[in-house]
Amino acid sequence: MFYFSSDHHFFHRNVIRYCSRPFGSVDEMHQHFITCWNSTVTNNDIVYYLGDFGFAPKSVLREILSKLKRKKIILLRGNHDKGEKSMLEIGFDEVHKYLELNLNGKKMFLSHVPMCTVYHDIMICGHVHEKMKVNGNIVNVGVDVWDYCPVSLDRILSLILDKNSIKYMDISVDGKK
Repeated sequence: MFYFSSDHHFFHRNVIRYCSRPFGSVDEMHQHFITCWNSTVTNNDIVYYLGDFGFAPKSVLREILSKLKRKKIILLRGNHDKGEKSMLEIGFDEVHKYLELNLNGKKMFLSHVPMCTVYHDIMICGHVHEKMKVNGNIVNVGVDVWDYCPVSLDRILSLILDKNSIKYMDISVDGKK
Protein backbone atom coordinates (compact mmCIF):
# COMPACT_ATOMS: atom_id res chain seq x y z
CA MET A 1 0.00 0.00 0.00
CA PHE A 2 1.13 3.54 -0.70
CA TYR A 3 0.53 6.42 1.73
CA PHE A 4 1.15 10.15 1.63
CA SER A 5 1.61 12.71 4.39
CA SER A 6 3.27 16.03 5.17
CA ASP A 7 3.68 18.96 7.50
CA HIS A 8 3.89 17.33 10.91
CA HIS A 9 6.30 20.06 12.03
CA PHE A 10 7.60 17.93 14.90
CA PHE A 11 9.00 20.11 17.72
CA HIS A 12 7.48 23.29 16.24
CA ARG A 13 5.55 24.63 19.22
CA ASN A 14 3.97 27.58 17.36
CA VAL A 15 2.37 25.39 14.67
CA ILE A 16 -0.18 24.31 17.29
CA ARG A 17 -1.46 27.87 17.44
CA TYR A 18 -0.89 28.73 13.75
CA CYS A 19 -2.97 25.79 12.54
CA SER A 20 -5.39 25.60 15.50
CA ARG A 21 -4.20 22.10 16.33
CA PRO A 22 -6.06 20.69 19.36
CA PHE A 23 -3.00 19.89 21.46
CA GLY A 24 -1.84 21.35 24.76
CA SER A 25 1.84 20.63 24.13
CA VAL A 26 4.26 19.40 21.49
CA ASP A 27 4.62 16.13 23.42
CA GLU A 28 0.87 15.55 23.20
CA MET A 29 0.95 16.44 19.50
CA HIS A 30 3.87 14.08 18.83
CA GLN A 31 2.24 11.18 20.64
CA HIS A 32 -1.00 11.68 18.72
CA PHE A 33 0.85 11.84 15.39
CA ILE A 34 2.83 8.67 16.09
CA THR A 35 -0.32 6.82 17.19
CA CYS A 36 -2.27 7.95 14.10
CA TRP A 37 0.60 7.03 11.78
CA ASN A 38 1.16 3.59 13.29
CA SER A 39 -2.56 2.75 13.33
CA THR A 40 -2.72 3.54 9.58
CA VAL A 41 0.63 2.47 8.09
CA THR A 42 2.17 -1.01 8.36
CA ASN A 43 5.77 -2.13 8.01
CA ASN A 44 4.90 -3.31 4.48
CA ASP A 45 3.82 0.13 3.22
CA ILE A 46 5.68 2.81 1.28
CA VAL A 47 5.14 6.40 2.42
CA TYR A 48 5.76 9.51 0.36
CA TYR A 49 6.38 12.33 2.80
CA LEU A 50 5.85 15.72 1.19
CA GLY A 51 7.95 17.88 3.45
CA ASP A 52 8.30 19.84 6.67
CA PHE A 53 8.99 16.91 8.97
CA GLY A 54 10.40 18.71 12.01
CA PHE A 55 12.41 21.38 13.78
CA ALA A 56 15.05 19.67 15.93
CA PRO A 57 18.59 18.27 15.77
CA LYS A 58 19.08 15.30 13.44
CA SER A 59 19.40 12.82 16.32
CA VAL A 60 16.03 13.88 17.75
CA LEU A 61 14.27 13.74 14.37
CA ARG A 62 15.90 10.35 13.69
CA GLU A 63 14.38 9.06 16.94
CA ILE A 64 10.89 10.27 15.93
CA LEU A 65 11.22 8.80 12.43
CA SER A 66 12.36 5.46 13.89
CA LYS A 67 9.03 5.19 15.73
CA LEU A 68 6.98 5.42 12.53
CA LYS A 69 5.98 2.18 10.78
CA ARG A 70 6.83 1.82 7.10
CA LYS A 71 8.76 -0.34 4.67
CA LYS A 72 10.23 2.71 2.98
CA ILE A 73 9.80 6.47 3.37
CA ILE A 74 10.54 8.85 0.50
CA LEU A 75 10.89 12.54 1.28
CA LEU A 76 9.92 15.37 -1.04
CA ARG A 77 11.80 18.17 0.71
CA GLY A 78 9.79 21.00 2.17
CA ASN A 79 10.84 24.56 2.79
CA HIS A 80 11.73 23.70 6.42
CA ASP A 81 13.68 20.50 5.70
CA LYS A 82 17.47 20.56 5.71
CA GLY A 83 19.65 19.42 2.82
CA GLU A 84 19.46 16.02 1.18
CA LYS A 85 22.40 14.61 3.15
CA SER A 86 20.89 15.65 6.50
CA MET A 87 17.51 14.17 5.64
CA LEU A 88 19.10 10.87 4.60
CA GLU A 89 21.00 10.84 7.92
CA ILE A 90 17.69 11.30 9.76
CA GLY A 91 16.47 8.08 8.13
CA PHE A 92 14.56 8.90 4.96
CA ASP A 93 15.26 6.27 2.30
CA GLU A 94 15.22 8.73 -0.60
CA VAL A 95 15.14 12.53 -0.80
CA HIS A 96 13.85 14.51 -3.80
CA LYS A 97 12.79 18.03 -4.65
CA TYR A 98 9.87 16.63 -6.65
CA LEU A 99 8.86 13.33 -8.25
CA GLU A 100 6.77 12.23 -11.17
CA LEU A 101 5.01 8.88 -10.89
CA ASN A 102 3.06 6.90 -13.46
CA LEU A 103 0.16 4.91 -12.03
CA ASN A 104 -1.55 2.79 -14.66
CA GLY A 105 -1.33 5.57 -17.21
CA LYS A 106 -2.17 8.36 -14.75
CA LYS A 107 0.64 10.88 -14.33
CA MET A 108 1.14 12.06 -10.77
CA PHE A 109 3.37 14.95 -9.71
CA LEU A 110 4.62 15.17 -6.11
CA SER A 111 6.01 18.38 -4.64
CA HIS A 112 5.90 20.07 -1.24
CA VAL A 113 4.43 23.25 -2.70
CA PRO A 114 1.23 23.02 -4.78
CA MET A 115 1.69 23.79 -8.47
CA CYS A 116 -0.66 23.95 -11.40
CA THR A 117 0.48 21.53 -14.06
CA VAL A 118 -1.23 20.64 -17.31
CA TYR A 119 1.08 17.68 -17.88
CA HIS A 120 -0.13 15.63 -14.91
CA ASP A 121 -3.45 14.05 -13.99
CA ILE A 122 -2.89 14.46 -10.23
CA MET A 123 -0.78 16.89 -8.21
CA ILE A 124 0.03 15.83 -4.62
CA CYS A 125 1.39 18.49 -2.25
CA GLY A 126 1.68 19.68 1.31
CA HIS A 127 2.68 23.14 2.54
CA VAL A 128 -0.79 24.71 2.76
CA HIS A 129 -1.78 23.06 6.07
CA GLU A 130 -5.51 23.53 6.73
CA LYS A 131 -6.08 25.98 3.86
CA MET A 132 -7.07 23.38 1.25
CA LYS A 133 -7.79 19.67 0.94
CA VAL A 134 -8.71 19.19 -2.73
CA ASN A 135 -8.81 21.75 -5.51
CA GLY A 136 -9.42 20.25 -8.94
CA ASN A 137 -6.69 17.69 -9.46
CA ILE A 138 -4.52 19.06 -6.59
CA VAL A 139 -4.61 17.14 -3.31
CA ASN A 140 -3.02 18.44 -0.10
CA VAL A 141 -1.79 15.53 2.04
CA GLY A 142 -0.91 17.68 5.05
CA VAL A 143 -1.85 16.21 8.41
CA ASP A 144 -4.08 19.18 9.25
CA VAL A 145 -6.76 18.09 6.74
CA TRP A 146 -6.52 14.31 7.20
CA ASP A 147 -7.19 13.94 10.94
CA TYR A 148 -3.41 13.91 11.51
CA CYS A 149 -2.97 10.56 9.70
CA PRO A 150 -1.32 9.57 6.42
CA VAL A 151 -3.74 9.21 3.51
CA SER A 152 -3.75 6.22 1.17
CA LEU A 153 -3.33 6.38 -2.58
CA ASP A 154 -6.73 4.69 -2.91
CA ARG A 155 -8.38 7.50 -0.93
CA ILE A 156 -6.66 10.16 -3.03
CA LEU A 157 -7.74 8.49 -6.26
CA SER A 158 -11.32 8.17 -5.03
CA LEU A 159 -11.40 11.92 -4.36
CA ILE A 160 -9.98 12.82 -7.74
CA LEU A 161 -12.22 10.40 -9.60
CA ASP A 162 -15.36 11.37 -7.63
CA LYS A 163 -16.49 14.38 -9.64
CA ASN A 164 -19.03 15.29 -6.95
CA SER A 165 -16.28 16.09 -4.46
CA ILE A 166 -14.18 18.28 -6.74
CA LYS A 167 -14.73 21.87 -7.74
CA TYR A 168 -14.06 22.12 -11.46
CA MET A 169 -13.31 25.44 -13.08
CA ASP A 170 -14.63 26.22 -16.54
CA ILE A 171 -11.64 27.08 -18.67
CA SER A 172 -12.22 29.54 -21.46
CA VAL A 173 -10.05 31.25 -24.02
CA ASP A 174 -11.24 34.58 -25.36
CA GLY A 175 -14.67 33.98 -23.83
CA LYS A 176 -15.16 30.61 -25.60
CA LYS A 177 -15.28 27.31 -23.74
